[in-house]
Amino acid sequence: MKHLLIAFLAKAFLVAATLDVNAATYTYVGSWQVDQGPFWLEQPLAYSGQEAAALLFGGLPGNYAISTLGPNPETVNRLAWYSVFAVRGGFQLADSLDQSLDFGLYYDGIIQANPSMSNPASAYVWDGARGPQYTNYAFRMSEVPLPATGLLLLGALGGLGLLRRRRGTI
Repeated sequence: MKHLLIAFLAKAFLVAATLDVNAATYTYVGSWQVDQGPFWLEQPLAYSGQEAAALLFGGLPGNYAISTLGPNPETVNRLAWYSVFAVRGGFQLADSLDQSLDFGLYYDGIIQANPSMSNPASAYVWDGARGPQYTNYAFRMSEVPLPATGLLLLGALGGLGLLRRRRGTI
């Protein structure tokens, strides 16, 4: 029995040691509609959801998580609404999607209308995704430290000590 407990605690420590020591929390900072971006004929840049959030709310793109489900931090789905060049409507795609032409453009004055998902996509452009149903919600991510694995080890060793003392095998 004692050997099983020691093996279990050793395995638990090894698993805990491989876990990430930080967890992300989300703070809602604002929202935008895809069609609030520049008109597509003006040859705008193509923005990922994260890049659009950084442009509108400041900071770096990697500091943001985007959601299409509303301002509740518990429903962040890491998707953003996008307009895809030459395709009607909007598309929910990864919030970090980088699908642009050369030099980061959404439209360069040359591209032919060939509806496909390989066409440029932007989360901030006045094109196919128009209206409030194509609203992106931005959340700033911050890391919250989790208990260190060292504390887990101390707790496990303390538990072993109590178990030994209780059985009188000190």
